[in-house]
Amino acid sequence: LREQAFIDLGLAPPQVSLSIGGIPVSHQVARMTPALRAVFARERPSVVIVQGDTTSALAGALAAAAEGVALAHIEAGLRS
Repeated sequence: LREQAFIDLGLAPPQVSLSIGGIPVSHQVARMTPALRAVFARERPSVVIVQGDTTSALAGALAAAAEGVALAHIEAGLRS
């Protein structure tokens, strides 16, 4: 989301933003996965939650698996 959306909704900005887009999906996954692995290695979350059927969900799942972090996937109309 753009910075203004966080302001408008009264939300804190993301702590991590990869800003990867505008390139083929395979390249996005190839860039996101190691970046997320580094975040997970540093932060050591007990679980990673991914949402939907998205490129970022795939990269998050791959990174969580590689770092041995539990994964939860949520779906069911969260964008509506």
